[in-house]
Amino acid sequence: ILVDCLADLLKLDELQTRCPQRMYKIAIQKLYAMGDRLGAEKLWRQARSLRRSDGSRAAGHKVLTDAEAAIPWPSAMETPTIWVRSLHGEPFWDCHKAWPFVRALEAHAGRILL
Repeated sequence: ILVDCLADLLKLDELQTRCPQRMYKIAIQKLYAMGDRLGAEKLWRQARSLRRSDGSRAAGHKVLTDAEAAIPWPSAMETPTIWVRSLHGEPFWDCHKAWPFVRALEAHAGRILL
């Protein structure tokens, strides 16, 4: 990954689309689509080896802890463009209960999607 791309890890907030996450995500998905699971997992390990503190890479592409990793994806199969650390995973989300504003968005979908 290019130096300018890696700089996004330090200059952009985690809730913004950052170049390294986007590039790793695309590459990992492409490798899976080509049937290269080992290549996808290798790239995932590289992504998980980027330090949150300064964007440097851990020696030997060591998979860092969630707290240390700039890109804390739990697996090569879970690579969203934006990872929200405080949002825990659920097999199903009750959107109305978790985010009450969803009802207002749904009620105004016709106006929003014009």
